[in-house]
Amino acid sequence: MAKKIQLSYDDWKKETKRGVFTPRSKRLKAIDTTYDKYWNTASTDTNLQKLKDALTEWLRWKGMDSAPNTQDGKWRSSTRNKTGTIENLYDQLFPPSRPPEPGEVRFAASFRNATQLNRVDSTRAFKDAVELITKAWPSIAIAPGDGSDARTTYEEWFGAFNGIRHAKVRKNINKIYLALTERPVMLYYRGSRLPANSPNDEAGRNTPISPENFFGAAYPVQPATLDQRFTHLFLGQAFFSAATLFSNDSMGGVMIHELSHAICQTDDVVYQGETTYGEDLCHTLAIDKPELAINNADCYEYYCESFQPRRYRSVRPALNLPPKASVNIPL
Repeated sequence: MAKKIQLSYDDWKKETKRGVFTPRSKRLKAIDTTYDKYWNTASTDTNLQKLKDALTEWLRWKGMDSAPNTQDGKWRSSTRNKTGTIENLYDQLFPPSRPPEPGEVRFAASFRNATQLNRVDSTRAFKDAVELITKAWPSIAIAPGDGSDARTTYEEWFGAFNGIRHAKVRKNINKIYLALTERPVMLYYRGSRLPANSPNDEAGRNTPISPENFFGAAYPVQPATLDQRFTHLFLGQAFFSAATLFSNDSMGGVMIHELSHAICQTDDVVYQGETTYGEDLCHTLAIDKPELAINNADCYEYYCESFQPRRYRSVRPALNLPPKASVNIPL
């Protein structure tokens, strides 16, 4: 019978071995015993189930705070999982089987290289993006009246009010709102902890991947090779190192920026020789070229971030940051 896991028993022992002052617990030894029997003696379904049971017992002992097929669990920070070995085995023994739920976040294989904080920040960013778009949508759902706060906020990022332009912004905000509340998202890690020439975790792509110094990216037209149930977002090095939890250029706002590329086909508009990133350039674009502002991803991000609680809406100084997005991902 063909083996249903890829990591050999010898590699398992090698990758989970720690120093002399970190002996293997009896529960880890139970995994060793069942792993050895499954890999070296008989790769039967019975032995596979015993290996699953042994791993599950270790997970519970380490503080697994939910059922298999979820992304949380204190066990992920265990020293035995330092190189992602436990996580690799877990994903192979308990592959996701249930359909994804609307608004659910799932992590692609590359997130095995991320830290637990990276996962927490990514999940929180998605929830913050949902909160921002949920607050922004009612303000744009109807044409804002002259002199209203809604009109002021709209014109700050999209320029002088015009019914046709407003209708397009409204349509795009609604698309993002539905994507965040009615579809799941698959997140891919492209941060600095990703080893060079890592195997690609995008379906249909075999070329190695390496860390990218950008905030994030999304396909303007999602390739058919990717699971069409999900919206697929790629989070780069700057997402984890330069994006804030709040204020402008927040992690949740960056996700809205990327979603606008993915589902609204917005662009990173070039105006007067500069790509329109950052608040100052977005204000200029809104005043000078509102017909371009309504297609600029950063304008959508800042519009939504303006609905943060006021205590979070401090303005950061201009920073020499890498690009917010890379929409020209080669297919």
